[in-house]
Amino acid sequence: IIGLTICRGEQMNENYLLHNETAKRLYFEYARDLPTIALCSDVEVDDKIYNNVTEAFLTNDCYKLDSMRAYGIDEKYITGDASDYEKFKAFCSVLPRFVGNPIYLISHIELIKNYECTLAICEDNCDEIWEFCNSKIIADSFSDQIAMKRSDVSFVRAFYPSLWSEINNESVKSLSDLESRLTDMISSQDSNGCKAAVCWVVDRFIQPNPYQANQILLKLKEGTSITPDEIRLLDMQIYRTLGSEFKKRNWSLIWCKEDYGAEPYIDNEALDYLNRSNALPKSFNLVYIDAEDDEGEISRRLEGFARKNIFGKFIFLPDIISRTAAFARVDYTRRIICNIIGKWVEDGEYASDEKTLQRLIQDILYNNLKEAIN
Repeated sequence: IIGLTICRGEQMNENYLLHNETAKRLYFEYARDLPTIALCSDVEVDDKIYNNVTEAFLTNDCYKLDSMRAYGIDEKYITGDASDYEKFKAFCSVLPRFVGNPIYLISHIELIKNYECTLAICEDNCDEIWEFCNSKIIADSFSDQIAMKRSDVSFVRAFYPSLWSEINNESVKSLSDLESRLTDMISSQDSNGCKAAVCWVVDRFIQPNPYQANQILLKLKEGTSITPDEIRLLDMQIYRTLGSEFKKRNWSLIWCKEDYGAEPYIDNEALDYLNRSNALPKSFNLVYIDAEDDEGEISRRLEGFARKNIFGKFIFLPDIISRTAAFARVDYTRRIICNIIGKWVEDGEYASDEKTLQRLIQDILYNNLKEAIN
């Protein structure tokens, strides 16, 4: 990425978020140009051709809109009846106040990648950015597909079983009904080319039992409270069915959890049980990087996470809100991860072998996910 103009005559160095020499080398040689794979439940793209930078850059990104709300901008200039220019100007007026917030860097990365605009986003530059980006948008007939092609981003279909919403479905009267619905959903996804499912991890194994699982489901349907261990039992019973269906279709099972702190990622007893039940397909572990977390928060969590887990076997993906902003959020995450690993190397906590470093970076940022969806 080329330098970013902060104000006339000054540049933001291209090494932002890379605070050591090893991090810079890892990023520019091994991470920056990797293709990007993003998981989503629906890969269909409404390939709308955007008319201006507000449509393409602002209104389809809830984090930008939320930043405006947080600052106190009137909703008229967020989702109301103000003109697109007025909405963009309102965003430009508040963004400089978000110093240190990821939304500041990510917004600028997006402008550079999609529109080759290196101006700092601020009220003084609003008109020039508006004219420059709009001219590029109109000349290129800019759309989500074009943004994805420029950024080498591909969205692949993944199945996210919504267990609790399915339990609440009126047609589900028993465990058998629930498992039938989930199996039908898997078959439908499989016919559409899906090859992976993302499920929440089981933090503590409870031996499942079909009868008990059915009774727990009925309690939920009646609105009766259940214990955490009853939830774990029901989850394991359903995961046995899901795992069997995934394995039958040669899918991958990607485990994920919200809190990716220092605790071990998944209960080994749960994995052993699924394996013995012939219900454990190829398994991978996924860490979603929350789009609202800043560099310090991401670094602290990942460093704690690495101490108790196998860092090199994981998949690290940012939370991607819109297709036009996909590259910016991925780039932000990649730089932070390169910086963490670079720091370990320079602190003498990790070997400086170049081939090992290259493989580590490319596995966690691309190869592991590529293997999971093939």
